[in-house]
Amino acid sequence: MYQSDESVFIGAPSGSGHLTCAELAIFRELQSEDGGKVLYIAANTLTCEAVLANWRDRLMKELGLEITTIDPAQSFPEQAAAMQKADIILSTPSVWETVSRRWRTRKVLHQITLCIFDQLHLLSPTYEVVVSRSRLIQSELREVTLPGKKSPRPIRILGLACPIANGRDIAQWLGVSLEAGSYFNFAPSARPTPIEKSVQTFD
Repeated sequence: MYQSDESVFIGAPSGSGHLTCAELAIFRELQSEDGGKVLYIAANTLTCEAVLANWRDRLMKELGLEITTIDPAQSFPEQAAAMQKADIILSTPSVWETVSRRWRTRKVLHQITLCIFDQLHLLSPTYEVVVSRSRLIQSELREVTLPGKKSPRPIRILGLACPIANGRDIAQWLGVSLEAGSYFNFAPSARPTPIEKSVQTFD
């Protein structure tokens, strides 16, 4: 996580350190000479608020990082100004879907070089659009050359979820190489509340 720029998928039980994995990727990105901005997306507002409170106490106060959330009530110029000042951007899928629709002309979005998608087990149609659009951006930009940086920076994706049965499919959708040691998925039974599977027949 910290020693590579490869995209990664982690399917692990709740409480096993999802946020720690995200932080390792963030530190890798921000400590690189050619690192850019970090985008963190969670499935709901409550999770974003909890992560913001956590990082405000530790990453902002202790490390001096700038963290912002996207206010859907603001105009895009106001949102862009906040994002321009930030090292880490927090958002929900519904808000980011609106912000990123015109990504080709919104240059501040081109400065994002690490996308963290949390709670992928709660994938909704809007969340799916956001992830697919990020993959499109990743494909079209390939590498991002940031102002004042020495070299282009590839866009990295980190997917976080609870253990899911179709983890390999999700990882491949995210562009994660299954053979590069970048795919980690526990069995679906590795949950605080085990899943019971059954087949119901009908006459």
